[in-house]
Parts: sequence; structure tokens; C-alpha cells
Amino acid sequence: MEPDGELFQVIDTAPGSHIYTGGLLGNLQDPTGPMSPDYVCGELTWDGAIHNLIWYHWNDHNWVRTMISHDISIAVGMDMADLTGNGKADIVAAEWPLGSMAGNPGHVYWFEQPGNAFTQEWIPHVLATGWGKAHDLVLGDISGTGSPDVLVRLKDERMSWFSRPEDPRSLWTETAITEVLSGDGTALYDVTGTGSLDIVTGAGYFENQDGAGKRWQYHPFQAAIDLSLDAETRVAVGDCLQDGSVTVVIAESEVLTNARLVALHSSDGGQHWATHVLIDRASDLGALHSLQLEDINGNGWLDIFVAEMELYVEDKGITRRPTWNVLLNKTGLTFEKHVVLDQNMGAHQGAAGRISRPDGTDFIAKNWKANTTNAWEACNHVVHVGAWTAPPG
Repeated sequence: MEPDGELFQVIDTAPGSHIYTGGLLGNLQDPTGPMSPDYVCGELTWDGAIHNLIWYHWNDHNWVRTMISHDISIAVGMDMADLTGNGKADIVAAEWPLGSMAGNPGHVYWFEQPGNAFTQEWIPHVLATGWGKAHDLVLGDISGTGSPDVLVRLKDERMSWFSRPEDPRSLWTETAITEVLSGDGTALYDVTGTGSLDIVTGAGYFENQDGAGKRWQYHPFQAAIDLSLDAETRVAVGDCLQDGSVTVVIAESEVLTNARLVALHSSDGGQHWATHVLIDRASDLGALHSLQLEDINGNGWLDIFVAEMELYVEDKGITRRPTWNVLLNKTGLTFEKHVVLDQNMGAHQGAAGRISRPDGTDFIAKNWKANTTNAWEACNHVVHVGAWTAPPG
């Protein structure tokens, strides 16, 4: 299928020896606003010499690059929320100790947004210790108190959540959920319809039994077992039918070839699930490491943004030309696939949102790490795809 439009801009590059981590789109100045002009990601090197947290801000004309931190190696997991109550978003990110810091337990930090975010120093605060290289980090009101709590998950290991104290600069309280859980891919959503946030993974969901995040019951997805879904996933959850039911979308995020995109649907609070394979193995996509539910064409229905990561492991005899894709919701859990970027540039933790205009959807992503067969001239890249318009019909 030919792309429907490719008005793209490479807004930053880095040498192929670097790695772009994290990846988060939102509105730092107005978290409740309709626009999402801010993209945040990390940049690091294996020796730990470079460890940046970078903010790209769209100012209605071009992208402004601001350094939030150059002292902390950032892992994949990150999110944003107003933690101080000043109406501006702060950033929460996990640490990936490298170089001289390798072997250290690692921290979860929250970066406090200053009065002038473009010129003043963002202050890092330690939120938790012992979470080096956390792959998943999600904010939400797990406790039911109306405050943003922090969920942290280590790939193939443990998962906990931390409750926000009255003063977020003081000690956060940890509640353990599980000591071992294979893979990654985590989201917060009220699956059971009780009004409290449950935890959804690619293999099953944890029910928030008391509504306060203190008692959890795990419910495996039988479809994940039957389909032998890879444990490393991206997960997005929403009401794709506009009827109060729950759809869990799971993307195989590290499978280099024949990766699948699967939707699980429940209309009875997570007791039973119907399986819909949206992208099958025959489509031969690889490493679907960007996934989001978003009303992309503005008709009120949740669509799917999913994109391939570049071939991050070389010399495997695999030919990979990564694409960025939109699956438009045609109702009834049927979707129509469109390619929005086909320029051999991978997307790791990419996102869709209202960036350059309020009446359309843009896309932004960076790759994970460049190789000699794809990426931007074998360099790492941050790419903005603007002015994408869904075809009629």
C-alpha cells in the first residue's frame, strides 16, 4: 500500500553510536490543554559519557530543543503529570546506569518544572531507588485519592507502584504488585468498571480489588497463551466501540519479523475476551514498538497508531524497512490500515497527537539506535510527520 502522505521533517540527529531512549508526547505548559506540542526523550551512550534528557517544543513555527538534564542516563520508562499543583507538568523518568554507574541500583526521578522551563534548571528529585533500567513507567490515580501515582515495571522482573505524598519532594510509599512478570508492556485502565484503575499487561491484567491499590488479583489473557504472543509488547487500552466496553490492543514490540497486532475485547468487565488479530504474521511487520489509541481522523472513534522499530540487531540476514501506520476505526472492531511514513526510519516510543494544528493529527518518533541499513543516513533521528489527512471514505 502506498503512503497517503509524507510531509515529514527530521528535527534532530545523533551519531549512530548513541541511543535514543524514552519517548513521550504531551503538553508541559498546559497539561489539560487540547494540544500536545512537547516531545521528550533521552539520549545516551553505552559508556555513560552522554546522558541527556531532551525536550523538543513546537512553538507554532518550528521545533525548539531544550536540555532538561545532562547528568542522568534515562531508560525507556517515562511519563508526565502536574505533581506540584502549579498547573504545569513535571516529568517522571527511570534511570539506566551506564559506564561508571553500571551496576548501581538505579533510581526513578521526577524532574520539577521551573518557573521558566526554557531557561531555568529543572530540579531532579529521587522518587524511588532500586529501579535501574525500568522499561515501563505509567502515571495514574491508582490509589483513588485524586493524585497521580507512579507505576514502575522492570522488564522480566518486578512491578510496584508509588503513592504521591502531599509534598511530592518527600518520601513516596511503595506498594509491591508482583516480584516476577515476564516481558514488558503496561497500561492503566478501569477494566472491571468499578471506577478504579487496573493494570493491563500483554499477558493479562491485575484487578485493583480494593480500589486503593493494596490488593491485586491477576487474570491471564487466554489469547496470549493460545497465540503464543511474545512477552515483550506495547499495550494500549480504550473503548473502541463507544459502548462502555474495553478493548486491549497488544503489539509484539521486539519480534524482528512477523510481528502481530492483536485486539482483545470484553463487554463484561474483563471476565471474557474475544480475540481479533489486526495485523497477522503474513503482513511481515517487525518490532511494533510504537502503539497508541487516538482519535486520529477526528470522527470521535479511537483509531490505532502503530509503527515499526528499525532493525536494531544487524547481521541477521533480515531485510527490514520500517513503516509508520494508522489503523482507522471502521466500527465493529474492524480497522482500515494506512501507511503514514515509509522512509526507512524506525519509530521507538512514537506518538500521535495535535501538534501543529488543532484540526489534524501529527506523528513524532525517534529510532532506538541506528544501523547501516536503515535510519537517517545511518544516524539516529527524531522525526515529525505533519499535516497527515485521512483519506475520504
